[in-house]
Amino acid sequence: MDGDLEHRKSFIINTAYFAIIAAIYFVCCRYVIYKVMPFLIAAIVMLLLRRPTDFVSKKLHIPRKGVAAILVLLFYAIIGSAITFAIIRIVMIIIDYITRLPDIYSRHFAPLIQEYFDWYQGKVSGLNPEYQSYVATLESEVMQKVYQFVSYLSSWVISFSR
Repeated sequence: MDGDLEHRKSFIINTAYFAIIAAIYFVCCRYVIYKVMPFLIAAIVMLLLRRPTDFVSKKLHIPRKGVAAILVLLFYAIIGSAITFAIIRIVMIIIDYITRLPDIYSRHFAPLIQEYFDWYQGKVSGLNPEYQSYVATLESEVMQKVYQFVSYLSSWVISFSR
C-alpha cells in the first residue's frame, strides 16, 4: 500500500514538473521570444562581425566604432539585397509557371481527365443511355470549365505582372 502511495506521489510530482516546464516553454515561445528576438539577432551579428571589425580597425588604424558601424551597415545591405533578389526570383518563377499553365494543362492534366472519363464511361456503358449522355455532357463541361479557369488564371497573372 505504501509503495502504491509513493508511486502516486511521484506520478503527481512528475506531472506537475512537466506541466510547469511546458507552461514556461509556452510563455517563452508565445510572449518573450518576440521581445527578445531583436537582441538575439543583434548579438549574433555582433559575434559574426567582431573579428572582421578588429582586423580592419588594426590594419587601417581607424577607430573600432566607426569600422563596426560601416560593417554593420554593409552586412545588413548585403543580407537585405540577397533576400530581395531571392524573393524576386521566387516570384518570377511562380509567374513563369502560371503563364505556362495552359500548356501544362493541355499536356498533362487534360489527358488524365480524359482518361478518367473514358474509364468512367466504360463503367456506365452497360447502364441506361440517359446516364451515358449525362456523363458525356459532364465530361465536356468539366473539361471546358477547367480550361477556362486555367486560361483565366494565366491571363490574370500576365496582366498583373506587367
